[in-house]
Amino acid sequence: MRQVNEWDTPEAIAKAIFLADLPEEPDIAVLQEKVKNICQKYGEVIRVHRPPNKNFCFVHFTNTDAVDAALADSIELDGIQLKVARRLHPDKRQQRGRGRGFVSRRGGRGPHPRSAPGLDRTPSAGNSNNPVQAS
Repeated sequence: MRQVNEWDTPEAIAKAIFLADLPEEPDIAVLQEKVKNICQKYGEVIRVHRPPNKNFCFVHFTNTDAVDAALADSIELDGIQLKVARRLHPDKRQQRGRGRGFVSRRGGRGPHPRSAPGLDRTPSAGNSNNPVQAS
């Protein structure tokens, strides 16, 4: 089980958005500052968190009105349209897309050769492929 920090509480998550498809920026601090400057028009930004080596970030606001405003608008950074969504709780993210998984029935290659209709593999007297002929 994950340890919950102050940013993973339901109250903090309700005041945060998820931004994806961030442009490449080697300096995380520079990118976080750019995101903060762009998102300030929706409300007071208290934190921008971009995990290392990821092209997404979380923007935490002081209230949910700022989240609603950001979700209603399109956000562009360095000429790139960003995907904007509500931040989900970490446990909810892990549950998404975890259905039954992939179930293969021979990968769409058709029925097994031995189960094809009209194909009888039992030896019989009239079968020319049978080396033993009835006399």
